[in-house]
Amino acid sequence: MRLEQLGYLIEVSKHKSLNSASKALHMTPQALSMSIKQLESELGFQVLYRSAVGATLTPEGKATAVSALNFIEHLKAIKSSTEKLPEQLLPEEMTLMMPPGSADSYMPSFQVLLYKMCPKCRITIQEASYQEIIQSVLTEKVEIALTAQLTIDGQDALHDIPEELEFVPFLNYRLCCYGHAHFPVTRYKMITLKTMFEYPVILFEPARYIFQHVIKAACPQANANIIWVSKTTMVNEFLKNGLGLGFGFVNEKDRSFLIDMPQGVAISLKETLLIHYGYLTKRQKPLTEATRHLAEYLKIFFNP
Repeated sequence: MRLEQLGYLIEVSKHKSLNSASKALHMTPQALSMSIKQLESELGFQVLYRSAVGATLTPEGKATAVSALNFIEHLKAIKSSTEKLPEQLLPEEMTLMMPPGSADSYMPSFQVLLYKMCPKCRITIQEASYQEIIQSVLTEKVEIALTAQLTIDGQDALHDIPEELEFVPFLNYRLCCYGHAHFPVTRYKMITLKTMFEYPVILFEPARYIFQHVIKAACPQANANIIWVSKTTMVNEFLKNGLGLGFGFVNEKDRSFLIDMPQGVAISLKETLLIHYGYLTKRQKPLTEATRHLAEYLKIFFNP
């Protein structure tokens, strides 16, 4: 889904006509109609009633147009606010602690964003275990640290956060089963965790602190079929070669899927597994101005 498609829908809503909207957008009615059809296909529902006399928005289309307008206005507000942030809000050097593997996955892109906003600021990434992260925030070695939490069917599956700390989430991913089309299980639309772990399952070793709770929810025998690997690229290679199943990540905000793999198939899990990305901080202790703005940059990065 492209941002411009939502803009097209807003114009149709505004002009109440494909022809009038196409003129305002300087495109043909046929091109506009095709773009709207693509949007409908991605959304999974109809947004326009089409007839010989014109086109009107369906109830779902009207609701989508309102949401799209609010979303675009929100983006404009974020862009405007970040462009006005003075560089002196962040010091020249900062340290950000996070679990292993996170630095390779999304930190390069975050550092590019940070450089655009504050060219003088340099972030030092410090990888640490989940227990080390908790201890560092507890002892105030760092003010905030990136980490993740897990819920299974709405219940918190990680109960080892001390009461003195607070977890502030800013992005949720739903876990689904993911594998090569060669696996027989991929013909199903939905399976259970127990069924998934009857096959070889490729898991990322540095995220064991999260996956151990998923394994426990699956079945006691699940450990026998697990292949632990040390790098995220190794997980992808195993999946691409049809050597096992893995977990796919679906962005709960826009339902986008994070793995792009030829002949890859995603299967919904009967259990609802959500990974919540966010940061840990000391409860009831105000962040310094610099750290508070760093936290805002992180929220903008993960929710563009």
